[in-house]
Amino acid sequence: MKLTLLIPGLLAPPAPLAELAAALPPTPALRRMLAQADHDTLPINGICATIASLAELETLPAGALTALAAEEIPGDRWWLRVDPVHLAADADGLRLVHGEVLEVTDDEAASLTVFLATELELPLRRATPTHWYLEREPFAADTHRPEAVLGRRIEPLLPSGPDGDALRRWLNEVQMLLHAHPVNLRRADRGQHAINSIWPWGGGKLGAPGRWSYSMTLADDPALVGLALRHGGEAGAGPRGLAQVPTTGHNLVRLDEVYEATRLGDVERWLSALAGLERDWFAPARAMLADGALEEFVVLDCAGNRFTLRPLMRWRFWRGEHGLEAD
Repeated sequence: MKLTLLIPGLLAPPAPLAELAAALPPTPALRRMLAQADHDTLPINGICATIASLAELETLPAGALTALAAEEIPGDRWWLRVDPVHLAADADGLRLVHGEVLEVTDDEAASLTVFLATELELPLRRATPTHWYLEREPFAADTHRPEAVLGRRIEPLLPSGPDGDALRRWLNEVQMLLHAHPVNLRRADRGQHAINSIWPWGGGKLGAPGRWSYSMTLADDPALVGLALRHGGEAGAGPRGLAQVPTTGHNLVRLDEVYEATRLGDVERWLSALAGLERDWFAPARAMLADGALEEFVVLDCAGNRFTLRPLMRWRFWRGEHGLEAD
């Protein structure tokens, strides 16, 4: 079989690697495999651009793909992703906290999406508790994917362009509707951040398919799942380890633990995620390369780095170990 791992943030720890050196878990398989692999620098950067490139698409219609993953029939209609977020005020302005960090429950998401759909008179629905989408009239506005906004002031990254003002006014309406919703009052009682806004991005139509070489896609990202389904591939939930991946075909797997740890600035979680990659993915993959069960192993870090390893490359002992620093 062939295996491609999409591991955002693999070479982007939440602190300088030199500061983490004493606490780094042993990762000989990961380090050796990255060192022995062919390394290409791709002209793409970011999760959405990397996922789009898998199908040789220029852009990722995340809203339409999310609808497809949620068993909608997108047709030729226009879809938008509207993920739940918290906008936190500080001395410099507003900053975005994404729904995945907010630990939104399915009951909370159900209550809020039904409420907003009724109030806004729009078919707003949820694919997962933290991935929402809707069908609406097209607008001409530039938007940004949530991961590009995290940790930064949102004001320069709010929707812009011909319909940017109208979209920002619509967001203000949503924020007023959410302000005193019972879900948020209960979250406040528990000391949790309010779900006080939504973040629009990934608007567009499904469009023509690109090219797809993966027989099975395993991920908790509905846009990636939708992309696989769009191209006739099979898809399923993200696995816990290589043992849960089919042993035939070309499998694509997205792994988010190191990325989530970096987004949270959680060093201990990042170290644990790194150890998990070694135990559950890289050590088993190295063994499969050795016995010929794995004919090609590809790692994409969504920052322009692609590592490709085939069985005979395991003998490149002179390359030593990769230092896990971003190039």
